[in-house]
Amino acid sequence: MLPELYKAILSSLKVKFPEFNVFDEYPKSKKASQAPAIHVEMVEIEPSEEQNSSGELNLVTHWEARILLDARHKGARLAIREIALGFCAFLHQNHFDQPNVSGAKIKNSFDDGLDPEDQTYEAWLVEWSHLVTVGNSVLHPGQAFRIPEHVFAGFEPETGSLHREKYDEVT
Repeated sequence: MLPELYKAILSSLKVKFPEFNVFDEYPKSKKASQAPAIHVEMVEIEPSEEQNSSGELNLVTHWEARILLDARHKGARLAIREIALGFCAFLHQNHFDQPNVSGAKIKNSFDDGLDPEDQTYEAWLVEWSHLVTVGNSVLHPGQAFRIPEHVFAGFEPETGSLHREKYDEVT
């Protein structure tokens, strides 16, 4: 699932921002980057507070994108902010056509500054998250959820398989 999500995010960004080099991680050295660039990384996975009863596990994946522009271009400081705004709008509620992935939830967007001594790049960081569902469902393994054809109701204390004849069909 994760390789497919990465691939979908990167390919979508390449289409939406064709003038940018799009990478799947931030380089260890700033000198290795080729501006204009967008570097995307998943930086954290945590259990979601929202769990379902299907036996699948909901996880929150946290993502970062660093947008880099050549600082020597006139208007780069304003341009990076406009690009970040468009980037956030593109991400908002985008699930990149991936099953079991929620739409993106923007967490933060700010000037990344990198190194104040280095005037090579204007950098902006965008943080977002996706809720992803992993594992197998105990409801119908390998199948989509099905709506039951028959629903029966019983009343305590006459419930369970020994009292089936006392149940009423409600659908």
